[in-house]
Amino acid sequence: MPQLQSGLRARVAMALPGKPNEVCHCHERDYAPWTGEIHGLSQALMSKSRKQKLFWWLVLIICIFCGIFTTVLVVIEYVEGPTATSTTIKMVNTLEFPTITVCPKVPDAFNFTNILEHIHNLIPDIDEIVARDLISYFIAGSGLENMDMIPYNNISYNKYLNNLYLTWSRGYSPGDFFDRIQISVGDPVNLNLFGYKCEDFLFHCELGGKVFDCCTQLFREKPVMRRGLCYQTFRNVNQTEADDIGRLVIEMKQLPSTTSRAYNYTQPQVIVYINDNWDYVIDFPRYYLYPHEWNRMHFTARYIELLEHPEDCTNKVYCIDATLIPE
Repeated sequence: MPQLQSGLRARVAMALPGKPNEVCHCHERDYAPWTGEIHGLSQALMSKSRKQKLFWWLVLIICIFCGIFTTVLVVIEYVEGPTATSTTIKMVNTLEFPTITVCPKVPDAFNFTNILEHIHNLIPDIDEIVARDLISYFIAGSGLENMDMIPYNNISYNKYLNNLYLTWSRGYSPGDFFDRIQISVGDPVNLNLFGYKCEDFLFHCELGGKVFDCCTQLFREKPVMRRGLCYQTFRNVNQTEADDIGRLVIEMKQLPSTTSRAYNYTQPQVIVYINDNWDYVIDFPRYYLYPHEWNRMHFTARYIELLEHPEDCTNKVYCIDATLIPE
């Protein structure tokens, strides 16, 4: 074992603290970590000048008193104006269905044979492709959707289609011509001459296990903004049995689409709107159904009754469907 020389032995020493508590004190004057969590407290404690300390302590005191004051106001308001929420589940013998409106996605479900013959009577030399473009131009000009190809036509072609449209609609106002082609409402001679009929769309309906005529007992014709001709359930179509026993079953056919070349001139989807029983169809919520699929929807109804308060509630209102305007 190696040994140190006697002359060097006295120089070897270990630097150990003389007392157990003699350790590094570099952070012993720091404030507690929680002081940095309260905004302004660390500034008040660490400020060097008396003016800064006075300013920050004044800010802290003002904030504390403001917080206490607003808390007291909230508590007083809650105590003086109590609220109560009561949830009651009631079993009823019958419950009205929401309004169910079904529409083809592309508003061009026409009888193309009839409409092409009608165009040929006024424009004999038009071919089928231009006739379909003319129908697209008419639909887009009526404010209906899914006519995305029209903006991509060049200006000269759209002007050409406009001249054809003026010839085709000669003798009609834009509104009357729209009704004649899309709906033909009020015209017993040409009723649904070009548009699709209810029987072309709604194939089979059941309610509570009983078969109903879709077109006379459950659904009525309904024009819908941006969608054209649709069909909507009547008022007072009620569920009288529980759950699946009282369900409404609707089987639909796939309608044609005059302008949808990408889908082989058939409708790619059906749009279903679910609303309360208002006069107008609200755009949301809506659901997209695909052909050859079975879709199941479950609806729940909720009735909200507010407690009357002379300062907060009024019975004098003006309503238009989903819009409520207090007088």
